[in-house]
Amino acid sequence: KYNYKRMLGLAFDGITASGEGPILAVKLAACLMIMLSVILLFVLPLISVLTLVFSLITYFVACIGIYVARIYRQLSKRPTYIISEVVSRGSD
Repeated sequence: KYNYKRMLGLAFDGITASGEGPILAVKLAACLMIMLSVILLFVLPLISVLTLVFSLITYFVACIGIYVARIYRQLSKRPTYIISEVVSRGSD
């Protein structure tokens, strides 16, 4: 039987192993926060600047995450070894 911590770990693995979807969601949320902080820049300058900086960092980290996920997907489709020469065939 699974305890609560192990079930949360399995749920997290299932969500994050599904591909680029969660990373794209973080990127979209960062874009929305960037737009919101630019809109509120004149009303609450200090909070908006801090939100803008952290949202930009989150956005760029998500871009790097998407890049790494695409590289991982390409590498996982490659064969584990390359045959350089066929020495003999069974029917020859």
